[in-house]
Amino acid sequence: MNLLKFFSASLTNPFQYLFMGTAGTYSKLHQDNGGLAITISPIVGSKEVVMVHRDDHMCLYYGEADVNEPDLHRFPMLSHARIWKTTVSPGEILLMPQGTFHQVRNKTNCLSYSCFHLDTLNLPAFIQSFMDNDAPEIDHRATLWNAGTDLISNVDELTDKAERETQRGGQVPKLTKGNVEVVETLRKLRHSIREFEVRMRAQRAIVDDVNEGVHEYEWGKLVEVRRTDEERRQRGQPGA
Repeated sequence: MNLLKFFSASLTNPFQYLFMGTAGTYSKLHQDNGGLAITISPIVGSKEVVMVHRDDHMCLYYGEADVNEPDLHRFPMLSHARIWKTTVSPGEILLMPQGTFHQVRNKTNCLSYSCFHLDTLNLPAFIQSFMDNDAPEIDHRATLWNAGTDLISNVDELTDKAERETQRGGQVPKLTKGNVEVVETLRKLRHSIREFEVRMRAQRAIVDDVNEGVHEYEWGKLVEVRRTDEERRQRGQPGA
């Protein structure tokens, strides 16, 4: 599940692009901030992609080392870098984990689709990106808040449907693969939001309201209110 679809109220991932270029067009080795994974999908033509593990930055000599023609006399640590090279063609999708150093070259005239991706695997990096403020174009807070509230509503609807069927004497609907994914994602997101709240409190303790609008999200209430409702139901008390 790509959580970036919750970036805005339109439920559309805004970080998706079409790239078009002639054969030989290329980008230099670089690393994208934001804590997001990246997908590359050629529509017409093919791309050569060289990737270096995100933890091997010290082996790249601030981008001066050439991973295509390594000069181990000038850049000896390059021999320790974990480097992958592949060609991506139409019908294939390359997923690069967050923070991967990469360079891309069109092997032919090429039209390709690319988008950023956020799921439970890179949530810790996404939160760290917000704390580092390394990608101000990404509204980390809105993404987490919108994803949390939408997934909670999804689970509530599923629970309400099961309760209605039980009250009518019917069978409880079976969980689908999509239902399980929503619940698992929400559990991981809940823990991430708690960590996010802790870091935000620490940030405010140093400088009040470091980021504009920081107080409009009451993260503690978002992750705790459902537990309260659950306890009320267990005790036979009406919900809020």
